[in-house]
Amino acid sequence: MFHFVELSNNVVAEEFGEGGGWFLTTNYAATTDVVDSSITSNSATEHYGRGGGIFLEAESGGTTTIRGSTLSGNQSGSLGGGLRIISRGGTTTVAESSIYGNSASSSGGGVHAITYGQGALSFSRSTIAANSATADGGGMTIINLAGTITIADSTVSSNSSGSISGIYFSSSVDTVSIERSTITNNTSGGIRGPIDEELSCYTKRLWQATGRPEALSPILVVISIQKVHTTSLAPAS
Repeated sequence: MFHFVELSNNVVAEEFGEGGGWFLTTNYAATTDVVDSSITSNSATEHYGRGGGIFLEAESGGTTTIRGSTLSGNQSGSLGGGLRIISRGGTTTVAESSIYGNSASSSGGGVHAITYGQGALSFSRSTIAANSATADGGGMTIINLAGTITIADSTVSSNSSGSISGIYFSSSVDTVSIERSTITNNTSGGIRGPIDEELSCYTKRLWQATGRPEALSPILVVISIQKVHTTSLAPAS
Protein backbone atom coordinates (compact mmCIF):
# COMPACT_ATOMS: atom_id res chain seq x y z
CA MET A 1 0.00 0.00 0.00
CA PHE A 2 1.10 3.56 -0.79
CA HIS A 3 -0.26 5.80 1.98
CA PHE A 4 0.12 9.60 2.32
CA VAL A 5 2.33 9.85 -0.76
CA GLU A 6 3.05 13.36 -2.05
CA LEU A 7 4.49 13.76 -5.54
CA SER A 8 4.82 17.25 -6.97
CA ASN A 9 6.75 19.25 -9.59
CA ASN A 10 8.22 16.20 -11.30
CA VAL A 11 8.88 16.22 -15.04
CA VAL A 12 9.29 13.52 -17.67
CA ALA A 13 11.17 15.40 -20.38
CA GLU A 14 11.30 12.93 -23.23
CA GLU A 15 9.26 12.23 -26.35
CA PHE A 16 6.46 9.72 -25.65
CA GLY A 17 7.21 10.09 -21.93
CA GLU A 18 4.77 8.45 -19.52
CA GLY A 19 3.87 9.27 -15.92
CA GLY A 20 5.09 12.76 -15.06
CA GLY A 21 4.46 12.13 -11.37
CA TRP A 22 4.22 8.35 -11.22
CA PHE A 23 4.48 5.39 -13.59
CA LEU A 24 2.53 2.64 -11.85
CA THR A 25 2.09 -0.97 -12.96
CA THR A 26 -0.10 -3.55 -11.26
CA ASN A 27 1.08 -6.92 -12.50
CA TYR A 28 -0.79 -10.20 -12.76
CA ALA A 29 -2.61 -11.12 -9.52
CA ALA A 30 -0.98 -8.21 -7.66
CA THR A 31 -2.76 -5.56 -5.58
CA THR A 32 -1.81 -1.88 -5.47
CA ASP A 33 -3.51 0.69 -3.22
CA VAL A 34 -2.85 4.43 -3.36
CA VAL A 35 -4.55 6.03 -0.36
CA ASP A 36 -4.80 9.62 0.93
CA SER A 37 -2.15 10.79 -1.49
CA SER A 38 -1.49 13.98 -3.44
CA ILE A 39 -0.18 14.04 -7.02
CA THR A 40 0.19 17.69 -8.05
CA SER A 41 1.88 19.90 -10.65
CA ASN A 42 3.70 17.12 -12.47
CA SER A 43 4.15 16.98 -16.23
CA ALA A 44 4.85 14.75 -19.21
CA THR A 45 4.49 17.48 -21.79
CA GLU A 46 7.01 16.57 -24.45
CA HIS A 47 5.70 15.29 -27.79
CA TYR A 48 3.02 12.62 -27.12
CA GLY A 49 3.62 12.64 -23.37
CA ARG A 50 0.93 10.69 -21.50
CA GLY A 51 -0.26 10.67 -17.92
CA GLY A 52 0.90 13.98 -16.50
CA GLY A 53 0.05 12.92 -12.95
CA ILE A 54 -0.12 9.10 -13.04
CA PHE A 55 0.34 6.62 -15.86
CA LEU A 56 -1.25 3.34 -14.76
CA GLU A 57 -0.95 -0.07 -16.41
CA ALA A 58 -3.44 -2.57 -14.98
CA GLU A 59 -2.59 -6.09 -16.13
CA SER A 60 -4.97 -9.06 -16.17
CA GLY A 61 -5.78 -10.27 -12.67
CA GLY A 62 -4.27 -7.21 -11.00
CA THR A 63 -6.25 -4.87 -8.75
CA THR A 64 -5.52 -1.16 -8.36
CA THR A 65 -7.34 1.23 -6.03
CA ILE A 66 -6.85 5.00 -5.79
CA ARG A 67 -8.78 6.22 -2.75
CA GLY A 68 -9.07 9.52 -0.92
CA SER A 69 -6.47 11.09 -3.18
CA THR A 70 -5.99 14.27 -5.19
CA LEU A 71 -4.59 14.66 -8.71
CA SER A 72 -4.35 18.34 -9.59
CA GLY A 73 -2.44 20.76 -11.77
CA ASN A 74 -0.78 18.02 -13.82
CA GLN A 75 -0.11 18.31 -17.58
CA SER A 76 0.42 15.92 -20.47
CA GLY A 77 1.56 16.44 -24.04
CA SER A 78 -1.21 14.25 -25.44
CA LEU A 79 -3.42 11.95 -23.33
CA GLY A 80 -4.52 12.02 -19.70
CA GLY A 81 -3.47 15.23 -18.00
CA GLY A 82 -4.25 13.90 -14.53
CA LEU A 83 -4.53 10.14 -15.01
CA ARG A 84 -3.86 7.83 -17.94
CA ILE A 85 -5.07 4.23 -17.54
CA ILE A 86 -4.39 1.24 -19.74
CA SER A 87 -6.30 -1.78 -18.44
CA ARG A 88 -5.44 -5.13 -19.99
CA GLY A 89 -7.96 -7.12 -17.99
CA GLY A 90 -7.14 -5.61 -14.61
CA THR A 91 -9.56 -4.06 -12.11
CA THR A 92 -9.11 -0.35 -11.36
CA THR A 93 -11.12 1.67 -8.83
CA VAL A 94 -10.96 5.41 -8.21
CA ALA A 95 -12.95 6.26 -5.08
CA GLU A 96 -13.50 9.33 -2.92
CA SER A 97 -10.90 11.21 -4.94
CA SER A 98 -10.59 14.58 -6.69
CA ILE A 99 -9.15 15.05 -10.17
CA TYR A 100 -9.12 18.75 -10.96
CA GLY A 101 -7.22 21.47 -12.77
CA ASN A 102 -5.28 19.08 -15.02
CA SER A 103 -4.70 19.56 -18.76
CA ALA A 104 -3.92 17.50 -21.85
CA SER A 105 -2.78 18.76 -25.22
CA SER A 106 -5.00 16.22 -26.96
CA SER A 107 -7.63 14.15 -25.12
CA GLY A 108 -8.73 13.40 -21.57
CA GLY A 109 -7.80 16.46 -19.55
CA GLY A 110 -8.65 14.79 -16.26
CA VAL A 111 -8.66 11.10 -17.20
CA HIS A 112 -7.88 9.14 -20.35
CA ALA A 113 -8.63 5.43 -20.03
CA ILE A 114 -8.65 2.47 -22.39
CA THR A 115 -9.75 -1.04 -21.42
CA TYR A 116 -8.93 -4.35 -23.09
CA GLY A 117 -9.52 -7.99 -22.17
CA GLN A 118 -12.53 -7.71 -19.88
CA GLY A 119 -11.01 -5.10 -17.62
CA ALA A 120 -13.15 -3.33 -15.02
CA LEU A 121 -12.86 0.40 -14.36
CA SER A 122 -14.95 2.28 -11.80
CA PHE A 123 -15.19 5.80 -10.41
CA SER A 124 -17.22 6.30 -7.24
CA ARG A 125 -17.88 9.27 -4.95
CA SER A 126 -15.31 11.26 -6.89
CA THR A 127 -15.09 14.68 -8.53
CA ILE A 128 -13.60 15.39 -11.95
CA ALA A 129 -13.64 19.16 -12.34
CA ALA A 130 -12.00 22.14 -14.07
CA ASN A 131 -9.82 20.00 -16.32
CA SER A 132 -9.09 20.88 -19.95
CA ALA A 133 -8.14 19.19 -23.22
CA THR A 134 -7.49 20.60 -26.67
CA ALA A 135 -9.50 17.91 -28.50
CA ASP A 136 -12.17 15.92 -26.62
CA GLY A 137 -12.97 14.75 -23.12
CA GLY A 138 -12.03 17.75 -21.03
CA GLY A 139 -13.08 15.78 -17.97
CA MET A 140 -12.79 12.17 -19.16
CA THR A 141 -12.18 10.19 -22.33
CA ILE A 142 -12.98 6.50 -21.97
CA ILE A 143 -12.29 3.98 -24.72
CA ASN A 144 -13.92 0.70 -23.79
CA LEU A 145 -12.80 -2.04 -26.18
CA ALA A 146 -13.62 -4.92 -23.86
CA GLY A 147 -14.62 -4.46 -20.26
CA THR A 148 -16.98 -2.82 -17.79
CA ILE A 149 -17.09 0.89 -16.96
CA THR A 150 -18.96 2.24 -13.93
CA ILE A 151 -19.34 5.84 -12.77
CA ALA A 152 -21.38 6.21 -9.57
CA ASP A 153 -22.18 8.98 -7.08
CA SER A 154 -19.72 11.27 -8.82
CA THR A 155 -19.58 14.78 -10.28
CA VAL A 156 -18.09 15.81 -13.62
CA SER A 157 -18.20 19.59 -13.84
CA SER A 158 -16.68 22.76 -15.28
CA ASN A 159 -14.36 20.95 -17.67
CA SER A 160 -13.41 22.38 -21.07
CA SER A 161 -12.25 21.05 -24.43
CA GLY A 162 -12.71 21.52 -28.15
CA SER A 163 -15.44 18.86 -28.20
CA ILE A 164 -17.51 17.06 -25.52
CA SER A 165 -16.03 18.57 -22.41
CA GLY A 166 -17.61 16.33 -19.78
CA ILE A 167 -17.24 12.64 -20.69
CA TYR A 168 -16.45 11.30 -24.14
CA PHE A 169 -17.14 7.58 -24.50
CA SER A 170 -15.86 5.41 -27.30
CA SER A 171 -17.34 2.01 -26.49
CA SER A 172 -17.68 -1.00 -28.75
CA VAL A 173 -18.76 -3.83 -26.46
CA ASP A 174 -19.84 -4.80 -22.98
CA THR A 175 -21.20 -2.45 -20.33
CA VAL A 176 -21.08 1.23 -19.43
CA SER A 177 -23.06 2.23 -16.32
CA ILE A 178 -23.61 5.71 -14.88
CA GLU A 179 -25.52 5.95 -11.61
CA ARG A 180 -26.55 8.84 -9.36
CA SER A 181 -24.03 11.20 -10.90
CA THR A 182 -24.06 14.85 -11.95
CA ILE A 183 -22.58 16.20 -15.16
CA THR A 184 -22.75 19.97 -15.16
CA ASN A 185 -21.36 23.21 -16.63
CA ASN A 186 -18.94 21.59 -19.07
CA THR A 187 -18.21 24.04 -21.86
CA SER A 188 -18.71 21.88 -24.98
CA GLY A 189 -21.38 19.44 -23.87
CA GLY A 190 -21.79 17.01 -21.02
CA ILE A 191 -21.63 13.49 -22.40
CA ARG A 192 -21.44 11.77 -25.75
CA GLY A 193 -20.66 8.41 -27.28
CA PRO A 194 -22.34 5.09 -27.99
CA ILE A 195 -24.82 4.93 -25.14
CA ASP A 196 -28.07 3.01 -24.82
CA GLU A 197 -31.58 4.11 -25.68
CA GLU A 198 -32.49 4.57 -22.01
CA LEU A 199 -30.14 7.54 -21.78
CA SER A 200 -31.53 8.97 -25.02
CA CYS A 201 -35.08 8.66 -23.64
CA TYR A 202 -34.20 10.08 -20.24
CA THR A 203 -32.50 13.18 -21.62
CA LYS A 204 -34.79 13.80 -24.58
CA ARG A 205 -36.72 16.57 -22.86
CA LEU A 206 -33.47 18.31 -21.90
CA TRP A 207 -32.22 18.23 -25.47
CA GLN A 208 -35.38 19.54 -27.11
CA ALA A 209 -34.38 23.14 -26.47
CA THR A 210 -31.25 22.86 -28.60
CA GLY A 211 -31.82 19.69 -30.63
CA ARG A 212 -28.15 18.84 -30.17
CA PRO A 213 -26.85 16.53 -27.41
CA GLU A 214 -23.39 18.05 -27.61
CA ALA A 215 -24.93 21.39 -26.63
CA LEU A 216 -26.58 20.00 -23.52
CA SER A 217 -26.23 22.48 -20.66
CA PRO A 218 -26.02 23.45 -17.95
CA ILE A 219 -26.82 20.27 -16.02
CA LEU A 220 -27.52 16.58 -16.51
CA VAL A 221 -28.30 14.46 -13.49
CA VAL A 222 -28.02 10.79 -14.35
CA ILE A 223 -30.11 8.57 -12.10
CA SER A 224 -29.27 5.18 -13.56
CA ILE A 225 -28.32 4.08 -17.06
CA GLN A 226 -26.70 0.98 -18.43
CA LYS A 227 -25.47 0.22 -21.92
CA VAL A 228 -26.35 -3.29 -22.93
CA HIS A 229 -25.84 -2.77 -26.62
CA THR A 230 -24.14 -0.15 -28.73
CA THR A 231 -26.22 2.52 -30.42
CA SER A 232 -25.36 6.00 -31.63
CA LEU A 233 -26.39 8.92 -29.48
CA ALA A 234 -28.72 10.88 -31.77
CA PRO A 235 -30.30 14.32 -31.35
CA ALA A 236 -33.84 14.27 -30.02
CA SER A 237 -36.54 14.67 -32.63
